[in-house]
Amino acid sequence: MKNQLYSRQGIYDIIRSHYLRNFPYTIEFEALNAINEHISLIIDSASIQKNESGEYVFINNNPNMEVDDPFESTERNLAAYLSKSSGVEALFQDVNALQKWLLQYGFIHGGIATEKMLVTNKL
Repeated sequence: MKNQLYSRQGIYDIIRSHYLRNFPYTIEFEALNAINEHISLIIDSASIQKNESGEYVFINNNPNMEVDDPFESTERNLAAYLSKSSGVEALFQDVNALQKWLLQYGFIHGGIATEKMLVTNKL
């Protein structure tokens, strides 16, 4: 994986969750939608959006980061990682690459999760 935050399983969970939320309806997969669904589960007011120059950037409308907190938080780690353009780019690359593989190996067909994806919780 090119990103430094999610394992292959984590990326699969993002993609699988996106398809299962929409099942049994056909979707045209876009990494942005799958990633934003995932982000919204962790940080309510955050998302990745395309800016005026066409770059994808992380937006957190209500940052709640306690810098003096000695414990790591998933929210803070995700926000810090996606605040870097390299983090956003790497996550997009991994999601798109794994989604392509899932199509090739029968987990997705015609924009719908197949039975193979429905029963496969872990890669």
